[in-house]
Amino acid sequence: MKKIKLFSIVAAFVAAFAFTSCNTDDSDGFQWPTPQESQALFSQIQGMHNGGILFPGSVGTTDAEKFDKDSVTTYCYVTPSDSMLTVRQVEVSKFAKYFSDATLKAEVEKLPAQDLKIKLLPYNAAQQLFITATQDITYTNADGKKVQIQFYSGLNNYSLAYIGTKKTNNKKELGVYITPGRVLVDGQTKANALKSYVYGGYPQAYYAMLEMEL
Repeated sequence: MKKIKLFSIVAAFVAAFAFTSCNTDDSDGFQWPTPQESQALFSQIQGMHNGGILFPGSVGTTDAEKFDKDSVTTYCYVTPSDSMLTVRQVEVSKFAKYFSDATLKAEVEKLPAQDLKIKLLPYNAAQQLFITATQDITYTNADGKKVQIQFYSGLNNYSLAYIGTKKTNNKKELGVYITPGRVLVDGQTKANALKSYVYGGYPQAYYAMLEMEL
């Protein structure tokens, strides 16, 4: 598992996107996709699509590969002009099972469905990979405090998106990891707010998976 970096400000991601658009060479030989390659990637995913979100069926155990499919069809659209994937009316209350903090869990269970916005940065043209930055889920609790559920963003195993083939029907899809990583209450990190599990001796975060049909 790669070292995880959590970027709390999506603006940092946008700055990185602007920087890499004209700086493709890297000292270790890595090259960011060219503007033409980035355009080719977005041409495969742009527009309106159907999809669904898979949530772990057994948060709190070591088996994170058992997923329950969101019972409601999710509509998604991608706009290459701002590199934004919008997932319409996500039942964010389903993230409640990720929380070890009982108060936060109860609050999230009551949240209404809302749009989820995810920035996409083309990362590897050959492997058809994107880096993602999911915007916070934000609400005000009963005490009038601002609560932000933040997601893993940047270059790590928890915030990638890929163009691939769906196993169940062999159709092309965009798969997107959506992984809660931190909770802020009035700007302060809430310790031990989220559940995790151990695999290979290392703590792992529970994630959700968006499957968007192309």
